Amino acid sequence: MSGSIKKIIKKIPFVGSYVKKVQAEKKEEEQKQKLEKKRLELQKEQERIKVWLKSEKRNAPDKNSRKISVIVHHHTGEEQLQKLKENFKEAAAGLEFEVFTADIESKQNTSFAEFCNEAARKATGEYLFFLDESVQLASECLNAMLLAAEQNEKAGAVGARILYPESEKAISKFAAVKSCGIAFHKKNRNKTWYWHPYDLLAGEETLEVDLQPSVQKAVRVDVMLVLRERFLEVRGFDPAYQSIHVKKDEFSETDLCLKLSKAGYQNLLAPAALAFQSAEEKSKPDQAEKDRRLYNLYVYQGKWQSCLTRMFSEAEDKPIVPDPKKIDICAPMPDDENKKFWGDYHYALAMKKELEKHGYQVDVRPYQRWYESTDSAVTIALRGNRPYYPKEEIVQKNIMWNISHPADIPQGEYERFDLVYFASEKLCRKWENELKTKCDVLLQCADPDVMKSTAGEKKYDLLFIGNSRRVYRQIVQDALTLDYPLTIYGRHWEAFEEAQKCVREPYMPNAQVGQAYRDAKIVLNDHWDDMKETGIVSNRLFDALAAEAFIISDEMPEIEEIFEGTVVTYKDCKDLKEKVDYYMEHPKEAEKLAERGHQLVLEKHTFAKRMDKLVQDLSGL
Repeated sequence: MSGSIKKIIKKIPFVGSYVKKVQAEKKEEEQKQKLEKKRLELQKEQERIKVWLKSEKRNAPDKNSRKISVIVHHHTGEEQLQKLKENFKEAAAGLEFEVFTADIESKQNTSFAEFCNEAARKATGEYLFFLDESVQLASECLNAMLLAAEQNEKAGAVGARILYPESEKAISKFAAVKSCGIAFHKKNRNKTWYWHPYDLLAGEETLEVDLQPSVQKAVRVDVMLVLRERFLEVRGFDPAYQSIHVKKDEFSETDLCLKLSKAGYQNLLAPAALAFQSAEEKSKPDQAEKDRRLYNLYVYQGKWQSCLTRMFSEAEDKPIVPDPKKIDICAPMPDDENKKFWGDYHYALAMKKELEKHGYQVDVRPYQRWYESTDSAVTIALRGNRPYYPKEEIVQKNIMWNISHPADIPQGEYERFDLVYFASEKLCRKWENELKTKCDVLLQCADPDVMKSTAGEKKYDLLFIGNSRRVYRQIVQDALTLDYPLTIYGRHWEAFEEAQKCVREPYMPNAQVGQAYRDAKIVLNDHWDDMKETGIVSNRLFDALAAEAFIISDEMPEIEEIFEGTVVTYKDCKDLKEKVDYYMEHPKEAEKLAERGHQLVLEKHTFAKRMDKLVQDLSGL
């Protein structure tokens, strides 16, 4: 039928509706035929599996006394749970089993890992069988998984061949593969890449496959069998991954399987084990969910990036021998020209210089290089706005130096390190009795060589060197009310018109900062709210005093304790005006304070002093 004739027919109401009806009936008939064909193919496949299992069982050990502990990690109610138990009872074929289920009515937000690990500790079965409520097991599924586990003495986690069930909502997917194990490919996210786990053969419609178990990197926890003693040996699921009330997160199953592989076991897919699971209903994540997913990515990436990279290279079988004279410093700046804007970068370079004096080879790593393979015996993570997670690939000594963003760090993150340094006495006292890991105070500091300056003409009345982070910083607002000109070096002040007028340049090279501080009559300093709350004083104070500059800062009790009165602080706008006016009129007094503060920093607060302590502490780890 030509296109022009079709257009004419559509314009005739009766004929057009009749044609649509015929087409719909034809499509429905085709779907019925396709559905029936898939049913027959699936029935044939299940018969083939029964024959194969019967043949394989002749050589299998007889373990009729074995017991299975079923852990249902997600269910929506008693009715659905009862259906699942009945389905498992049929699949168990007389085997003894017990069932552990989460309390969905509980107001306590128990994570997926916490629930599963607790159930595993209480379990009395030889095997743990993890099961999602949305899964329906075929009659021979459990037998096939047990057979795979018992025929391989190194069996780790055993997974099933998961297919889509028959459903009116997704007829086209019926009997297509949902997962035949987990593989990995590179994927970019949050300005870096990672090994993304994905379902093997997803969408494939071929049912007739080799039924012999195959070794896989990982399998889905929705249908997973594992020996209880091996699960406990690798300490189960990692509670570092965040989840909402026992719902599985994105990486826990992969993490468990990789731990089993690392322990010398083989994760297996049992193709003869058929299970059916509908596609998950996806909803748009809110910001809390996005933050949770990003946090989990950091954990997964940190633990496994370098290990998986080696796994997919020729170097996998070559053991890494940690070199005790090599140190990696992992800092949160990017690996491009923008790193010069990051104080963390210059901080890491100063550490590197001092550690090299102790005979260490030091690699400063921007965040994109954190999880590259290494033979360094020590990693020092400068904890800023991005968490670092110790590698599983190599046995290292891991040290965190928490110099900023303390409110972002959960207890579990601290406890992954062998030693945590806090840049605050107050913060260390808060955590020292709660953490299992060793902790100590290591204040921030300065590099006198970088901050070297000479006395000369004062070029600036009021000087502030810092980025706005798109926040109208209080010290700048207060300074703009004074009778003296303010000079700013820093980025992202465009949204604040009065402040932007004071910006001389968006960036000052670090080598010039010390002289700029010395050339100012008054250097201004402030603190973010979380730094005030936790007692972390700004590194600007150490740097400016190292340059022999005079400073006025917002008020913090720790400033007086650390700098012994050499830094002037103010309470409010009125107080700031009085103190600025006074020291502008009495420059000699300002110079005396700056000189005393300079000597104090040289004696107590240099990178050389801090790295001396760190090296000494390394010997005790």
